[in-house]
Amino acid sequence: MEVRILSTFYFSDSRSFCLELMKSINDLKIIDFDYLIAKDDQVALRYSAEGSHSGEPYKGIQPTGRKAKWTAAALFKLNNEGKITL
Repeated sequence: MEVRILSTFYFSDSRSFCLELMKSINDLKIIDFDYLIAKDDQVALRYSAEGSHSGEPYKGIQPTGRKAKWTAAALFKLNNEGKITL
């Protein structure tokens, strides 16, 4: 069975999103950086990841121990020091 979840969040939300996800999928691994494109101060990234929902409940869903693989994409804007600002 394939499940597709589409979500959008902003940089200000990304820290809490990532922390919540890592607590739920405590064996989370980035498998590959599928695409990485940079131009000037902008970066586009698509990556593949996998892990098991064996940690804490995620958005009210109790852990199942099932393994999942997914791809995700992110767009970043960098400041003059090369740090992510958006």
